[in-house]
Amino acid sequence: GFCTQQDFKFIVTELMDGGSLDQLIHSGKKLSFDKKLSILLDVTKAMVHLHSMKTPLIHRDIKPSNILVSLHLFH
Repeated sequence: GFCTQQDFKFIVTELMDGGSLDQLIHSGKKLSFDKKLSILLDVTKAMVHLHSMKTPLIHRDIKPSNILVSLHLFH
């Protein structure tokens, strides 16, 4: 979620027990093509949602360290 109030902007994220995508990439853990595709589709859906809002929100800093993952990804 996010909130804009006067000159302040806040982003609220859920605690993700898997850390960041950057940490996952550098951990040496192997991900199947299906898992990689799932991450890609999830990020794409999130960006489409943000950009299609009545007042679009543009992330401007999409990178692996800003993409959080859940441990359920490994099950």
